[in-house]
Amino acid sequence: MQLYTAEAGYNQILPQVMSKMTEAQNANYRSSEAKTLLQNATDAYNQAALLANQSQWQTAILDLQNASTLLDNASAKEQTYVAQQTLIEETIIIIVVGIVISAVLILRLKKRKSR
Repeated sequence: MQLYTAEAGYNQILPQVMSKMTEAQNANYRSSEAKTLLQNATDAYNQAALLANQSQWQTAILDLQNASTLLDNASAKEQTYVAQQTLIEETIIIIVVGIVISAVLILRLKKRKSR
């Protein structure tokens, strides 16, 4: 009975983790941390599959849960990375616009003084 329960638990968790895995792989992460976490999650997922093939359900469940946690962490790292990159890009744009405006104002002032 316990073997069935563990196998059923594995089969219940598996589709959720597969869905997260597919979503993460399709996300094309830019963050190196997120990519590393995704690779670790893939390794844990593959290990879980090997263990399931050997009917080591309890350990396979732990590896699936680990893969799920790693995928959640990868997603969070990527969201943080994207937010930081967006902030950096916006800051650079503001600085460039400020420099251009300053240059235009300086040139206008120089034209007025030369008249």
